[in-house]
Amino acid sequence: IFLSNKATNHNENDITFPQAVTILTKEAEPTKKVAAADMDIDASESPSFPPPECTTDQKKNRTFCCAQNWQHNLDHWWQHHPDWEISKETEDTYCLSPMKDPQRASFLRDTVYPLQWQSNCSNVYASLQTSSGYSATVGLLGKAFLTAVLKNQTTFQWSRRIEEFIWRYANQNGTGICPTADMECYFLKISNCTAEIKQNNGFDQDLYKKEGDETGKNIVWLRSYLARPKLWVRRRIFKLVKEQTQQLSQPCTVIHVRRTDVALELKQIKKRHYFPLSDYLEKTSDSNILLLTDDDSTIKELLDFHIHQRNWTYLPRKRYTGPEGGFLGFFPSGDVIYEMVIILTEVALARQCHKLVHTRSGFAKMLAQEMRLAHPFKNIETIRIDAGRQPNHTFYISPEEFFQKMNKKRKEYQEGEKDSSTS
Repeated sequence: IFLSNKATNHNENDITFPQAVTILTKEAEPTKKVAAADMDIDASESPSFPPPECTTDQKKNRTFCCAQNWQHNLDHWWQHHPDWEISKETEDTYCLSPMKDPQRASFLRDTVYPLQWQSNCSNVYASLQTSSGYSATVGLLGKAFLTAVLKNQTTFQWSRRIEEFIWRYANQNGTGICPTADMECYFLKISNCTAEIKQNNGFDQDLYKKEGDETGKNIVWLRSYLARPKLWVRRRIFKLVKEQTQQLSQPCTVIHVRRTDVALELKQIKKRHYFPLSDYLEKTSDSNILLLTDDDSTIKELLDFHIHQRNWTYLPRKRYTGPEGGFLGFFPSGDVIYEMVIILTEVALARQCHKLVHTRSGFAKMLAQEMRLAHPFKNIETIRIDAGRQPNHTFYISPEEFFQKMNKKRKEYQEGEKDSSTS
């Protein structure tokens, strides 16, 4: 965990930049204990649950196969029906249906599934599961998965650097939150085959580019296959989405503001910068905005300057301000399960919108991909506000200067409000 020393001589309305960042090895205490009782980690291993009950809606021309209730676990069934997707969730139950996109369904059913579940496991292609951010982990695995399926026509599986490896999002105070301590804690198994420790076959960069890099359909479909949430995860996501959907009207634009540790990136040529929220708002005329951000200063900026300009939806949660969490500091709450559920809830909410405004970010790419999966026959517009912009052309040069400008703007705004009230 990364802790910082903050300046103490500041106005309570000011946003402060950490004067020093200290790297410690000890993890912070969690905000709450891991609710292991809510996690049926091994359910996907057991086919003991009865199959879903299926009906066909003639008006919608779609089949719905539904669980009896949320206690009826269909993880194992879904695991072996990769061409199906979650189509309905209510307080009482959830349903799966055949995928709307016939190309995607055919690819997963006829090409991917036989390699993953019907091979003899004698030739497994593997990639190390990195302990980085969520989108970076899934993104790298997706590239290797693409190589395994399209170039080698063989089974893919993720591997571990060491036997005791614990994935960042499955590591609660040095202990795995489930027996495998990896992505399988949250997501369905991808194969019955296993990989060797340290096995890392990499990926074919030329194939990746040929397939369209981040926009190629095959890699998007494979990444989605890698991250099908288990029942206990989807139940938590459903509860959070239901709370927020009451505020999120259509049509809507997703604004993704990535700040925090990007200011600590060492590669100057690719270094990312903070942009004011107004820069994002200029790119959309939609009244309904879903704001996704890892930074508390963004929320403060919204409340101070833009709250009455649009209809806003955002998740109220603990966030870092600027880079105070340190590099790769993704857990301001101290609870890895909560943080993972928040990420997946933001993805679920974003799938309801038709436009995305963002800066360079792996998570933003994932959001765009998920929005296109949710609406395979609609145009999803994405606008990257930092494309082609150099640091000296932006609103600020550094996070310190950015916060200074925001604080100055805030004081000017407050003084203007005071003058108008007295007159």
